[in-house]
Amino acid sequence: LPLLPERDLQGSVVIALNQSQEDSVGWPQFVRTVASAWQALPAAERRHTAIFTANYGEAGAVDLLGRALGLPRAYSGHNGFSEWGEPPASDTRVLLLGYDDPAQAEPQFARCRVLARVNNGVGLNNQEQGLPVMGCATAQRWASMWLTLRHYD
Repeated sequence: LPLLPERDLQGSVVIALNQSQEDSVGWPQFVRTVASAWQALPAAERRHTAIFTANYGEAGAVDLLGRALGLPRAYSGHNGFSEWGEPPASDTRVLLLGYDDPAQAEPQFARCRVLARVNNGVGLNNQEQGLPVMGCATAQRWASMWLTLRHYD
């Protein structure tokens, strides 16, 4: 039950009591941005591209809202989402979400290029606001890097 409009959440008592209220703001815009970046990839490249997110909230948003936009399932190494497994070995490309810049994606991901930037539409400075959606190559096989990509925090 929202107590305030999204545009008024920044610094509010609602956010102080429940961080999830802030983190989920802009999910529809976030997923539309991901879908636009996905569709911009050549079809041959998409066939070998996984969607990988830095946290389970981003992966959940893609899984919940992305099907209607033609997105495949998302993968994440964050918390329990990591238990659903790594991308297939045939996915040698990645649409990378939740990383601040290409340098942060190294050494697991290489040759990253920014395809889009997330804008939640209300100017709320949450975890995803302003983050790039990047197209990258995997620098190693998923099985080799999965242990380093998994994190519980």
